[in-house]
Amino acid sequence: PPFSEEVLLRSLNHTLPKRRLGIVSARCVPQTFHAQHSARMRTYIYKIKCAGDGGGAGGSHATAAVGSEVRRTDCCPGLWQHGWLSAHDEHRALCLPEPLNIEAMRAAAAVLVGHHDFSAFRGARCTAVSPVVTLDALDVILEQPDTLDTLRDEPRGTQSISVRVRGQSFLRKQVRYLVAAL
Repeated sequence: PPFSEEVLLRSLNHTLPKRRLGIVSARCVPQTFHAQHSARMRTYIYKIKCAGDGGGAGGSHATAAVGSEVRRTDCCPGLWQHGWLSAHDEHRALCLPEPLNIEAMRAAAAVLVGHHDFSAFRGARCTAVSPVVTLDALDVILEQPDTLDTLRDEPRGTQSISVRVRGQSFLRKQVRYLVAAL
């Protein structure tokens, strides 16, 4: 190549927006490499933001959502009390008006790890020959608030959850259906 892996890495990171996005490594690969079909392992991370008490028990919720609708806005954090969530998370996270039971999610995730028939978590247009897939990891992580959350004036008690799914391959829409089921 006309430049080194290090130069490519720095150039890509310079070009990307300066948000929580960055390239951590770059490697030269053969011309036959295909990003989808040649990958040996895949990891997906789904983000969930919940208004409420932020504890893991999922008990009573501290918001009064308008019906079952989740509303989003950039306005003052006091609107969370009425079921509104930040526009920052609109396209980056699933936003819910009440807390989730983290321990129940973790227990359900533990059952799904391993070699199973995932027919129930398969998209209608899935063309995989077999619905049997090995799920190497399904982790439910309660994230600690970071500096950006503080700067965005997210109210105390906001749950930030990451669901990390790892495996060699997945069925069509399997990961999003797994996260939704948790």
